[in-house]
Amino acid sequence: MDTLQTLIQTLVSHDDQPALVKLKKHGGREVWSFTQVTTRAAQLAYGVREAGLRAGTHALLFAPNGPEWIITCLALLTAGVVPVPVDTQMADDDLRHVVQDSEVRWICTTTLLAQRLTTLGLHHDRRVVLFDGAETDERHWQHLRSAQPRDLPVVTPSDTAVLFYTSGTTGRPK
Repeated sequence: MDTLQTLIQTLVSHDDQPALVKLKKHGGREVWSFTQVTTRAAQLAYGVREAGLRAGTHALLFAPNGPEWIITCLALLTAGVVPVPVDTQMADDDLRHVVQDSEVRWICTTTLLAQRLTTLGLHHDRRVVLFDGAETDERHWQHLRSAQPRDLPVVTPSDTAVLFYTSGTTGRPK
């Protein structure tokens, strides 16, 4: 396997084995099989391509961990888009720097964190995709899923896969 895109393609071989387990707030759990994860990631990859997100474009992942975050990250990688994962607890000045420096075109987040980005003036000229809220909201991530297969770009080992910002113990994220 020479790229993350190639690795993602192999996940389907695990069929209906559990891939993700989401614990619910009031007990119980939701189990997502490898088939469900890879199918939704492929549908989302087709959808983001259909919506105009192109290979090499940067997309911010700014949300707590969860199946939606993972599926979106897999979809972005599948579509050749560069995910920029950011800790939800990042300080405002650092967050502002990362969003502007990385030149993200899309922001995948939650309703509450989207409000924070709006307060910081970071939503302009960027499409916001929500992991939560009403599914009737056109920004909800489920609206991007497409069952219509699309040509997806083939990435190479020399292409940027993910953009991580870190500051270590001091300094601005870089």
